[in-house]
Amino acid sequence: MSNWTIADRPLDFDDVYGQPTIVKALKKAQKDNSWKKAYLFMAPYGLGKTTIAKIIAMSLACRNVDGLTWKPCLKCPSCRSVIEDEWSRDVVYINGTSFSADDVRKTLDSFKMSAAFRDRNKVLICDETQDLSPEALNALLQVTESPRKGCYFILNAMGKLKGNLAGALESRCEKWKLKVPTAKDVYLYLVEVCKKHQLQKTFSHQAEFDLFMTEGLETIAQNCDYSYRRAIGMLQQCVDAGLFTKDAIKESLDVEAYEDMLVTVTDIANGRITPTVVATITGKEYQNSFGLISKIVGDAAVVKACGTLGYPDEEKWKEKGSRDLANSPHFDEVKDTMRVIASSTSGYLPRGLWEMLMSDLVSKVRPPQGLSSAPRRRPPQEKE
Repeated sequence: MSNWTIADRPLDFDDVYGQPTIVKALKKAQKDNSWKKAYLFMAPYGLGKTTIAKIIAMSLACRNVDGLTWKPCLKCPSCRSVIEDEWSRDVVYINGTSFSADDVRKTLDSFKMSAAFRDRNKVLICDETQDLSPEALNALLQVTESPRKGCYFILNAMGKLKGNLAGALESRCEKWKLKVPTAKDVYLYLVEVCKKHQLQKTFSHQAEFDLFMTEGLETIAQNCDYSYRRAIGMLQQCVDAGLFTKDAIKESLDVEAYEDMLVTVTDIANGRITPTVVATITGKEYQNSFGLISKIVGDAAVVKACGTLGYPDEEKWKEKGSRDLANSPHFDEVKDTMRVIASSTSGYLPRGLWEMLMSDLVSKVRPPQGLSSAPRRRPPQEKE
């Protein structure tokens, strides 16, 4: 079976999901053949920056573009080189994370040396531009200052560019910030992917399919870091392994559902030390627990400060749960502990550190009687 994250990558702006404003502007530029000399697309990973860059690159490089729409043919050597990541023609590629300053300089020297020879235009795509060294950024700035006719630049970044020259480089680009999806946006995207791959045919029972299309996809949408790319990868993993229920997905992919963790955190903030709380603080799935707890505590802090999360009606249950957590007697202790954990680690969180800090938190909020026999509750969800 092919890799869906690669096989399903859009090759046309009409198929780019979740970025209607940017797509509308780029489709106009494509139709009018009025491309800017340089673009800067900014967004977290997995939202379509590289996909958009490759569609622009093919539109500029293809020698067989449609005479009316200026869409690339997707079949010629120019297009195939971009689609298959070969970068063997006049569209070249730089990665700010893996390319040294010397690598970047050599690529740029070659890029600016001559006009396009194999393709209609020359295009340079730079992914992870935020990781370029000051020296590499300076080299890129110089080559964009007075580019040769027929040379274009597409820069992608997950965050702000570094160094004193960042502002100068950004000023030469048409800058776009991609929209970060909500969990609902990701869920609707996954529904479309399921339809495309006709997943219903893989299920022997309609009830099993319906369950997967609700709680299964919701679990993926809540645990994909708001990344379309990660979401489709998780979806294919579930389909390949036959993981069709929330519990199976949680156990096998090492993820937690937002609503379940919200209950656990609220129990801690109320001093209810349930068996699930004990399992959480003793390190069960602690790496994922920290990220999800941080998000939940952050949501509660926003509700406490602003009065709302601004969620749509179908997610008002999350806002109510956040408000209940924010009003819990020990919420500030929970928030302070998450802040300490976040400041004590960079990326990897040692299990021992997690257990020590969480145990200290529980010691502060634990009632004299120890474990609570209170049953676990799920946050109320809006009725349709």
